[in-house]
Amino acid sequence: MQKLEVVATHMQKVSSDIKILNKSSIDDLLTQLPLYYFDDNVIDYLNELSKELFKLNEIKAFPDLLTLAFFCRKANLIHLKKIYTDDLSIKIGRGLAFHVTPSNVPMNFAYSYIAGLISGNNNIVRVPSKEFKQVDLFFNALNNLDQSTNFSSISNRTLFVKYDRNSNSTEYFSSMCDVRIIWGGDSTIDLIRKNKIPARSIDITFADRYSFGIINAKEYIEFNNK
Repeated sequence: MQKLEVVATHMQKVSSDIKILNKSSIDDLLTQLPLYYFDDNVIDYLNELSKELFKLNEIKAFPDLLTLAFFCRKANLIHLKKIYTDDLSIKIGRGLAFHVTPSNVPMNFAYSYIAGLISGNNNIVRVPSKEFKQVDLFFNALNNLDQSTNFSSISNRTLFVKYDRNSNSTEYFSSMCDVRIIWGGDSTIDLIRKNKIPARSIDITFADRYSFGIINAKEYIEFNNK
């Protein structure tokens, strides 16, 4: 209860800076205990989310949203569960995961959220501050699901938030999390790490990466001429 009281005080201080995008609250979030990996109710919830996404008339206009809908299908999640069968029964979430997601990849936040959920965690997910139509469509589907089903024990595990760079919300959310997931490259990681996390908490970071390809120009030209 002490942690809940501290967080409630924090939220009072920063609430004016935060836009909450789903039907959950910080109180709901912090009353939920961690789950085992690939909990059956989580899989069913995400499968229902997939169905809601497929109902969207505009989904075909956004390949990234369509791909997410396929990813959330029960058949795919069961397939992923089979990959992690070793000692799965004793794997449980760390607690509260705070996701700082990139602003230039619209649906990245959703995959980060799903990973946090199926690994048994409660989640605070910072959604890109930029406006994207597919992000709006995602929350239309999510909020329809949360309003029309009995998955409150799952939907209340995640708080989706949006706030400006100048907000002190990152500092507050970092101070209460058990794991912090930072996307966006080296400079973003350095900036976010200026905000302290509890001594036993960990960071999972996605630093700068580079990729390249080598093409045999002669064979490429010959292939195109066939």
